[in-house]
Amino acid sequence: MQNEGAITAITAKRLTLALCAAGVIGGAVGAIAVNHNNATAQAPATVAAAPAPAPVQAPPA
Repeated sequence: MQNEGAITAITAKRLTLALCAAGVIGGAVGAIAVNHNNATAQAPATVAAAPAPAPVQAPPA
């Protein structure tokens, strides 16, 4: 029965390491996403509005 405890301990250790690694990776991805959103929000708008069409004038009567 002592081996079962050792196997459980190894599994728990691996699970802990995997969760820590996932947290680090998730944090990095989140930081990159937030940084990208901030850069996008601070960038000047480059889309220009199209000019309105000239009004059509009626011919003189």
